[in-house]
Amino acid sequence: MVLRDRRADVRAQIPFKIKYRILSKEEYEREKRDRYHINDRGITDIFNFSEGAEQNRGLDPIVIDFLIQLEEKIDRILTLLEREKGVEDTINCGHGLDISASGMKVIINQPANPGDILNGKFMLSRNPLLFIDVFGEIIWVEPTVEEGKEVYQIGVRFLDLQLGIKEKIISCIFQKQREDIRKMKGQLIDAQ
Repeated sequence: MVLRDRRADVRAQIPFKIKYRILSKEEYEREKRDRYHINDRGITDIFNFSEGAEQNRGLDPIVIDFLIQLEEKIDRILTLLEREKGVEDTINCGHGLDISASGMKVIINQPANPGDILNGKFMLSRNPLLFIDVFGEIIWVEPTVEEGKEVYQIGVRFLDLQLGIKEKIISCIFQKQREDIRKMKGQLIDAQ
């Protein structure tokens, strides 16, 4: 009997902004070859983000906020420059509705099909800082209307996500659930 880690199925409604690209399976394979190298032990990340390698416990929250704002401004500048040159937007923005260690639900502004690959980059948590760059297969697509525009709600199953990143997502979900429980307890106490 094979036991499955049920924590990967724990899902939380954590809103987040996501920058994404839709790729074909061939583009994904090419990106994966460029990003990862294959050795006799399987796929290994070139950047080798091992457990605890990117701890940020000593970073000042003000510095983190500054760097995040700087990154957002650079993205806006790049978008404006691309529009000036007549380049179509290659990176789109959407927003995440919920996440688990095995996948996420996202709203995007361009049509997609089940089987397409989404390359998404998003910050799930500021403290501790958790920035995720992930590939996922689009499992389902549901057209919907949001603020008068047609958008697409999609379900994404993560591909090749490292165990350390999965554990950090699970930790973030549990932290969010603890915060929600504390908030509900505080509301109950205030109501009495």
